[in-house]
Amino acid sequence: VVEADACVVTLPLGCLQATLRENATHTDTNTTNKTKLPFFDPPLSDAKIEGIMAMHMGSYKKVILTFDHIFWPKKEPFLGLIRDGDDSSTGLGTCLWMDNLWAKDGIPMIEAVLFAAAAQWATGKSDSIVEAAIFEFMTEAGVSPTTKSIETSFVSSHVTRWEEDPYSKGTFSYYGLGTLDRHCDALSEPEWDGCLVLAGEATNSEWQGSVHGALQSGTEAAEQITSFLSKT
Repeated sequence: VVEADACVVTLPLGCLQATLRENATHTDTNTTNKTKLPFFDPPLSDAKIEGIMAMHMGSYKKVILTFDHIFWPKKEPFLGLIRDGDDSSTGLGTCLWMDNLWAKDGIPMIEAVLFAAAAQWATGKSDSIVEAAIFEFMTEAGVSPTTKSIETSFVSSHVTRWEEDPYSKGTFSYYGLGTLDRHCDALSEPEWDGCLVLAGEATNSEWQGSVHGALQSGTEAAEQITSFLSKT
């Protein structure tokens, strides 16, 4: 147990939402194999709880693919691929965005960006299934004549899985249907007479959903805590 006069909570929005959904119940991981959830006692204010639950967590995956040679346009920093129809079997849709790391850094790698429905489709699927779907998309979009030729030059991959990480439960926060500015503003308001402050990109109404927003929220939280401690 760590005792302190004040606390800045930087838990991601997804973890805060999971905490509230589980009614802040602690579960022993040794007996149930469930992740031990954080909790607040006394409870957060109604406005804070409403704000947390009104926000949404986005789905976003980066699939970094390494090859032994370059078979895509070398000079273009970004590749926007389009294919006909909608392949529902893979869930990648008709458009795929790629960052060309060869053009940027001279590395034989491309970074496929999956977001929204495509990222949700990839959640829970193995790396090999995600790779195969992207290779098929690249072939249909004309990047390579055959999927086999892509597989032959393929070396390795890395798939980010923030949505599946119990310590993030998502990638970034965003406004969904019914989300209002007051919900985001409520997240940055101090709790417990000023000694508890939430920080993170979800709490910053100006740069919400960005790394810059997370950084700025940390500065604001530090100022709030400093003000509180100066009065005690």
